[in-house]
Amino acid sequence: MEFAHRQRLVIWLKSEWGAYALFTILALVAFWQSLGAAFVSDDFDFLYTIAGSSEAWWHWFFSPQNTGVLFYRPLHNIFFILGRAVFGLTPWPYHVVIVLLHALTAVVVYRSLRQVATLARGLVLFLAALWVVAPVHAESVAWVTGGVSVLAGLPAALSLYYYIKGRVKNVQRFFVIAAVWWFVSLLAKESTLTWPVVLLLLDVIVLQSGGLWQRFKHMLFPKVCFVLVGIAYFIVRYSALGTLVGGYGQAIHTQFDLAGMAKMLVSSLLLFVSSGAVKYQAALMAYNHLWLSLVCVIVVAVIGYKFTKYRHLYTWGALVFL
Repeated sequence: MEFAHRQRLVIWLKSEWGAYALFTILALVAFWQSLGAAFVSDDFDFLYTIAGSSEAWWHWFFSPQNTGVLFYRPLHNIFFILGRAVFGLTPWPYHVVIVLLHALTAVVVYRSLRQVATLARGLVLFLAALWVVAPVHAESVAWVTGGVSVLAGLPAALSLYYYIKGRVKNVQRFFVIAAVWWFVSLLAKESTLTWPVVLLLLDVIVLQSGGLWQRFKHMLFPKVCFVLVGIAYFIVRYSALGTLVGGYGQAIHTQFDLAGMAKMLVSSLLLFVSSGAVKYQAALMAYNHLWLSLVCVIVVAVIGYKFTKYRHLYTWGALVFL
């Protein structure tokens, strides 16, 4: 009887639902301490200034956040509006929702990679599980306001899923769906502006074969979809903010500082860090993240081409982790 139970457990763990349960358990274990955390810092601005406002929820699609910084993140505002309406001022439900959304994103990442025939299920399972517990997600999952990255990450992962599906099945409507999900991701956080670059590298390194001209023809339609969606986003963003940059402005996002990016990358990849390193990482958290993303994916592309024999394994693993 005991052997039969073990066998059924093993079979269940090897199933797709077993993988989903694994990601959920890992997310809850990795971030269980955050579930009892209180609101801190910017949380109060959103809870009282945004969620406590008399404005209708749809107002935030046409106006910037009025929290002292010129951001255009309407989905983040709506998250707090719904949260306060359902949960009130009790912190733990907000944390639970963010952790579960993080686990759901891992499920979508897992399903995305499962579509690639060259990747074994065990490898995909490992990469998605590694992504769940990667320490670079700490602020995004543990802090309610930082959950804006999770809100942007889930639709970005869905964009990845439909992009790969369109490439594998050669169906163009999936590229349109992928571009729409990217637009939804941008409505949560502008950091995913670099997402089309990541998808382009996946096309060039992993998903496409044949000569240069053949690859270009295959990539033309999806890239046109993303360009049009990107233009639409900037039009909406400009109409709401009156500027294209916004956020922390040119003092941070548009500067190019290699030394600052290197320090941020090293501090983000440390599994065991001292309190001093944590403080230093926090100081650099918002610094140069758009430039850093571009530099990272370019480095991955170069190394992936250099070691052609292992390019599928290396590229997917590195991109999922980053």
